[in-house]
Amino acid sequence: MNLLASIPSPSTNVLKIGPVPLHVYGLMIALGVVAAVWICRWRWATWGNNPDEIVDLAYWAVPGGLIGARLYHVATDFNRLYVHNLSGIPKIWDGGLGIPGGILGGVLTGYVYARHKHMNVPDLLDMVAPALPLAQAIGRWGNYFNQELYGRPTRLPWGLEIDVAHRGNLPPAYVAATTFHPTFLYEMLWNLVLVAVILGLDSRRNKGGVLPTWIVASFYGMFAVGFGLDTLLVVQRQTGLGTAVQATLFFVGAALGALLVRWVTQIGPKGPQRRGDLFWIYIAGYFLGRLWVESLRIDTANLILGLRLNEWTALLAGAGALLVLFVRRHRPGVPPIEPLVPAGDDVAAGLEAAERASDEPDE
Repeated sequence: MNLLASIPSPSTNVLKIGPVPLHVYGLMIALGVVAAVWICRWRWATWGNNPDEIVDLAYWAVPGGLIGARLYHVATDFNRLYVHNLSGIPKIWDGGLGIPGGILGGVLTGYVYARHKHMNVPDLLDMVAPALPLAQAIGRWGNYFNQELYGRPTRLPWGLEIDVAHRGNLPPAYVAATTFHPTFLYEMLWNLVLVAVILGLDSRRNKGGVLPTWIVASFYGMFAVGFGLDTLLVVQRQTGLGTAVQATLFFVGAALGALLVRWVTQIGPKGPQRRGDLFWIYIAGYFLGRLWVESLRIDTANLILGLRLNEWTALLAGAGALLVLFVRRHRPGVPPIEPLVPAGDDVAAGLEAAERASDEPDE
């Protein structure tokens, strides 16, 4: 017996607090930002730094990320959505944030600010590595309330119901369908797994020991599943496949992907070896998942050689991150990761030390 018949769609994407309408899409983005800043402050403090530095950094990086996300969306969908609707460009509450642009805008803005304030950039990159996918996981719920960016029709028990009003631009073959792949949910879950894997890989930084085997296995397992799904769904998008061929594609892609990541990253019991590596693991892991999620989507998009523009972005960004990890592993001069808090110190001690430092008058 199926536990779910389907996932119902929300009746509205607006909450009213008295006379004030509150768009849920914007609320989810805001909650994602708050969660990201919180986890960044916590991590920065446990490493013996002043957590208030992260709030100051966020004042610049968050707007930079939002602007970058909106510019990416408008640039990639201008001819389709905005060429005759220029007034719609600033309406961020209706949806339309491109995560690749958000990552680029936020990181570049944060980098400029950090350099200006003489902050340790590699450590900052490691700090935000789990915070960004956490924010993205929360923000994806905005797509659910907007009933947008869903995937192909499906009869799986977790299929997402989409109202008729939100099915107007579907390809003719999909018009009669009522339940679709909840790609927002797939990406949210993938991001949460990525958060857990990154925090697991980084646990040695605080404890100075070796990683449990299950953490290392989870890292390679996540990448194996991602490569398997990418191989299957990207090919499946182009042509029909039998069940045996689908299974073969998945397992071959998973095996080759795990071997590639093992060769590139050399993650073992000591985890990442260079400061800043966690950020590039996040980029590789996120876009690996984004590729197979994007392959399920059926909303109108620009195609290049049969692939959606965001599929090409995911391919290039993921491959680029793996290349950076490979180069960093062989390049001299990249600072190694060392325990930043002596073994035995806990989070409370790190926070207390950081708060004391923030109370000291500036010289």
